Amino acid sequence: MENSPTNLKTADTLEELTQVNKDTGVTVDYFNKYEHFISVYKFGGGIEKLKELVKQLKKEDPNFEIPKYEDVYSKYDIIVNEKSVETIKEINELVSQMNKLFEDPEEINETNFCKICNRLNFLLYGKEDGHRDIECKEELELAA
Repeated sequence: MENSPTNLKTADTLEELTQVNKDTGVTVDYFNKYEHFISVYKFGGGIEKLKELVKQLKKEDPNFEIPKYEDVYSKYDIIVNEKSVETIKEINELVSQMNKLFEDPEEINETNFCKICNRLNFLLYGKEDGHRDIECKEELELAA
């Protein structure tokens, strides 16, 4: 891809980015690109409501996808440093996995959704951040 993280400009400072996690070198603002899926899952009725949301989004736009990190921030000429390149690659891979999960809303794998979201949160916030993590309701039901 022409705007891959390795092709973006680099800088010695992160001052030009807002809400940058100093450990990962990426902006936590990216959370907003997938946060509504977490909210629907966590507070809006679990996996069935998430499936309904994705179905509705796909109905409105059959090509709907969560944008990759680099696609969101490269157009603003956001500066990426050496530290963030690997993090961005992993974020983009996870977003690709999430988009693949959403291809058929009826077949969304709840456990994979939770794991992807939790790993994205970890990459953005750089540490275990329990209030952002989601507990997979499927796993909780199995444990009960």
